[in-house]
Amino acid sequence: MKKPILYLALLTSLVACKKGKVNNNPDPGPDDRPPASLGVEVFNATRWSTTQPYGVAAAGAKVSLFRSASDYPGAPAAVANTNADGRVVFPHINAGEYYIVAEQDYMYGKISNVLFYQAGVGGFTADSLWQAAPGPSESPSPLNGAAGNFRFKDLNSDGKIDFNDRESFPAVKVKFDQNKNVAVKVMMGAIDNRQYARLADGAAINAALNLAYTKMAAWHEFQAVLDAVYTDEYDCTSLAGSWCAINTYQTTAANQAVTKFWTDGWALVSAMGNIIANTELVSDLTVTEKKVITGQAKALKGAVCLQLTNYFGSLPNHEWISIPYYSTRMNQTETFGFIETWLLFGKPDLKYGGLHTHRSKMSLAACDALLARLYLQQGAYQKAFDQATAVIDNYGFNLGTGSTALTQNNSPEVIWSTKDDLGDEVKVTFNRGNILPELRLTEMLLIYAEAGIALGRFEQARLKLNQVRSRSGLGVITSSDPVVLREILQGEWSREMGREGVRLAALARWSKTSAVLGPLGLNAHQRFLPIPAGYLQWYYAIVQNPGYN
Repeated sequence: MKKPILYLALLTSLVACKKGKVNNNPDPGPDDRPPASLGVEVFNATRWSTTQPYGVAAAGAKVSLFRSASDYPGAPAAVANTNADGRVVFPHINAGEYYIVAEQDYMYGKISNVLFYQAGVGGFTADSLWQAAPGPSESPSPLNGAAGNFRFKDLNSDGKIDFNDRESFPAVKVKFDQNKNVAVKVMMGAIDNRQYARLADGAAINAALNLAYTKMAAWHEFQAVLDAVYTDEYDCTSLAGSWCAINTYQTTAANQAVTKFWTDGWALVSAMGNIIANTELVSDLTVTEKKVITGQAKALKGAVCLQLTNYFGSLPNHEWISIPYYSTRMNQTETFGFIETWLLFGKPDLKYGGLHTHRSKMSLAACDALLARLYLQQGAYQKAFDQATAVIDNYGFNLGTGSTALTQNNSPEVIWSTKDDLGDEVKVTFNRGNILPELRLTEMLLIYAEAGIALGRFEQARLKLNQVRSRSGLGVITSSDPVVLREILQGEWSREMGREGVRLAALARWSKTSAVLGPLGLNAHQRFLPIPAGYLQWYYAIVQNPGYN
C-alpha cells in the first residue's frame, strides 16, 4: 500500500504542471492504460551544509522532461515549476524513459543539473555531493573535490575524472511502468559550487572582499614579474620554474606561469561577481555600506580584465559569477567596451558610498585612473586626456620628492596600493623600492602627456613632462616638436615606470613590440600569450591565440 500513499502525498503537497503551450500530457498512449505520476524534489546544491546534505530546497526552479537526449533543449515533453518546498509533480506521465532537467536563474547566473554540457558530446553526471573534503589518495581522482561539490562518476573506471567521463546527456534519467508512481531528488549547481557560495552577512562579505585584496596584491606582483621577463626589462636570471621559457619566447599553452596568471585572474573576477551578488542579498548592511562594497567589486573586476587583455588579447564574456562553458571570445573592441562598462558601473556606487580616495582600496580616484589607462590603451586619446586630467586635478595627489611612491607608505603620489611591502619573487625583478603600487600619479601625468601629444596639445604635454622630470632633477624640455616630445615621453615611461608592469602595453601602443622584442626572439604572433590549454578543454568554443595551436 505504500505506492498509493506516496502518490496521494505527491498530488496534495506538490504543485501540478503548468498549463500552456507546453504539452503536460506527453505522448498519449494508444490505449486506456492508467498513466504514471512523477514527483521531483529539487535542491540548490550550491547551498550545501553539514545539516543540508543535498543543499537547500529550490523554490521556483524550472523542471523539464525530455523523452530523448536529442530532444534537449528545445523539445521538452513537459515543463513545470517547483513550489515553495522545491517540489513538483507530473501527474499524468505515460510509461517510458525520461531525462529530467532542472535549472534556475541564481545570483546573476544559472544553476542546473546539466553540468557542463556540449551538444553532440555530452557532459558530466553526478548523483551525490562530497560531504567532506576528499583525501589526497581519493580514487577516482576528484574533479573540484571539496565539501559541497558534486561527486562526478568515473564512467570509464580509469581512476580519474576527465573529459572521457562525459555522458551523452548528463541529467537524471528515470524509467517506469504504467500505474507506477516515482519520486526522485535532483540537485542543481555548477562544476564548482564554491563559486556560488552564499555569504551569511555583511561581516562575511567584508571578509571576502579583504581576502580578494590580498589575492589581488599577489596577482599584481606576479603580473609585474611577468611583464618584466616577457619584455626587455629583465631576463630569467634568479627566477625558477617556467620563467625562462617566457623570457626566451618558448612559451606554450602548458606554461605554468602563464596558466597561473590566467586562472588566478579569472578567479578574482569570479570572486567579485560573488561579492556583488551576495551584497545585494544580505539584510544587515545599509544602502551606503552596500554601495561601497559593490563599487569596489565592480571596478576591481574591470581592473583585472584590463590586465588580462594586455597579455591575452580579446577575452571571454564573463557575465557575473563565472564564464559560461559555451562562451566565445569577444573581439578587442568588445573587450575594451566590457572593461569600460565595469569601471563605469563602479563609479556611481563609489561616489554614493563616499569612497573618493583610499590608499589600499579601490576608490573613485583609482577607478578614474584605470579608465585613463584603458582609454590610452585603446587609442581613445581625448577620453584618456580627460580622465587623466580628472585624477590630476580633483583628488589632491602630488609627486612629493624623490622616489617616495616606491619607498614610503605615506607617499602623497600613491593612488592605490594593495600592499606596502614586496613578496620574494617580485624582489628579484623590481629593484627600485620596497613598494609596488597598482596606480600612482606619475602614470597619470605620462598618460596626460602621451594623449596630449596625440591630440596636438604639445605645450600642455611638455609642461607635464617637465613636472615629472623636475622631481628627478633632470633638465627642462624647451622643444614643442612632436617628434622630440614623443621620444622624450617614451624614455620617461621607461625611466619612471620601469618594471612596474606597464612595458608590454606601452610597446603595443607605440607599435614597437616587434622592433624592440623581435631581436630578443619574439615572433609576431607572440604579441599575446597563449590561452592555457587546460582552459580550452573546458571552454570548447574559445579559440586559441594564433600561432599556438
